[in-house]
Amino acid sequence: SLSERRVFLDLDELTHIGGHIYPDGVKIDSKGHLYIGQNPRDVHAPLAGTIFVVDDTGKLLRTLKLPSPGVPNLALSPDEKTVYVMALDQLDKPPYHGKVYAIPNR
Repeated sequence: SLSERRVFLDLDELTHIGGHIYPDGVKIDSKGHLYIGQNPRDVHAPLAGTIFVVDDTGKLLRTLKLPSPGVPNLALSPDEKTVYVMALDQLDKPPYHGKVYAIPNR
């Protein structure tokens, strides 16, 4: 129920960069690891283009870094060996040019 909700993870506290992380898309793999995409407000933000991978306790396991600043959505291949990432190169005004990356999931 909504009355039992809790904050699972505060990305600002996890990263300690002094700015804000704007989580956007999430996926969970078969091990229970959560992949968190983000859509930063500033293309020059320190962690722009970063996907965070955390375990079921919220511990940061690793990050996946892409050259595009916005990484709002992602998907895992059926064997979970590849992460497909919808990425945006321009965040502040249309047209919102982007790409889809296929990156190894190690």
